[in-house]
Amino acid sequence: MNAGPADQRGPGISRWKLVGACCALGAFFVPLPAGSQRLDQLYNFSHLLVFGGLAFMMMQVFVGWGFWRRVAFTLSSVLALGVAIELIQPFFGRRASLHDVINDLIGGVVGISIAAAFRWATLMYRPSDQS
Repeated sequence: MNAGPADQRGPGISRWKLVGACCALGAFFVPLPAGSQRLDQLYNFSHLLVFGGLAFMMMQVFVGWGFWRRVAFTLSSVLALGVAIELIQPFFGRRASLHDVINDLIGGVVGISIAAAFRWATLMYRPSDQS
């Protein structure tokens, strides 16, 4: 029996994941109180988590593309989004920061690495069809 069109698409992104990603990205526009060093560290870590998750999801969505094409597209998208957020933040009472863009890129690289590791693990440890 042939697989239907929905089965041939591969893993896709659900609407809830997209809503979650938008909410997480929206948090970067909320003004932060002049805080402690711990609050700043937590905020910097959030850049890594959010953009790492975004990069991981992007690597899962574009499964029909070659690996290096997905990596290039994902990194350029992460960079463009990170720069766009930093350019828009001054309109919301926040300051733009090159450090945040670097954290965004690091998060993107981590997300891509985790996606590649999962892909490698599923290919290497797939049960064989031999009896």
